[in-house]
Amino acid sequence: MNYKILIILLFLFSCNIEIENINNLNNNKIEIIGHTGSGILWDRNEWPSNSEPSIDRALLGLNADGVEIDLQMSADGFLVLYHDNYLESLTNCSGCIASQNWEDLKNCTFDRNVGNNLRDYKLTHLSSIIEKYKELDYKIILDIKRINFCDNQEVPIVSEMAEAVGHLVTDNGIAENFWIISREIEFLIYLKSLYPELNLLYETEVNESSIETCLQNDFRGLIYINDDISEEQITAAHQAGLWVYLFSVTGTGIERAIEKSPDGILTENIELMQQILYK
Repeated sequence: MNYKILIILLFLFSCNIEIENINNLNNNKIEIIGHTGSGILWDRNEWPSNSEPSIDRALLGLNADGVEIDLQMSADGFLVLYHDNYLESLTNCSGCIASQNWEDLKNCTFDRNVGNNLRDYKLTHLSSIIEKYKELDYKIILDIKRINFCDNQEVPIVSEMAEAVGHLVTDNGIAENFWIISREIEFLIYLKSLYPELNLLYETEVNESSIETCLQNDFRGLIYINDDISEEQITAAHQAGLWVYLFSVTGTGIERAIEKSPDGILTENIELMQQILYK
């Protein structure tokens, strides 16, 4: 037996999770959300993070409830799927997304060698993902990264990036399925003022003011690192009518995360989460 399968089976048998005890705002179901598609690159995932094949694998191949993807804005206003600060960390290009036009970025390929197979998948932009999935019932969470580490004088302007994101989501009538994450309260407030129908998640540290901030600004919910939040704090958010998502959920933390009854979990291992929740 493959040792990885054995480890998964041993973990499953050791779990004492009572699925019927889940109590949240999502009809007592926990959404399984693939982190950056089908998960960050590791030894059993040959699809690069935030690539279109990784998203297809998560949604069409593994039937996850949704995916979380990272968005940066190019110099000419394209919303590009990419996580890292610099292109050279994951692709054959160099520099920063925000300093370059899409005409140059569209030829960048992911060049990480995984499992001795070099997969030359190219960068993609949000319009392409919307066109493919707007008619399908998946949740796609957009994690906004308004950054430019190459030139801090050329960071995308809040209004321009908010309008670009909001325009694409609302014009395609997909606000119910395409949710938006940001750590920047200024960005979220501006976005909500333009497009009140959007579902916004505030990524923040656990503190007494986070729930009040969401309520004051009509945000849909919060997203936290799993180890930072307790079951009682998630319950308090639910009692205030706020959804809660968890990320950085790995190993034995999976069981603890499920027991807290969040509304969704961003996972690196969709199959393992499915086996635990649906066993």
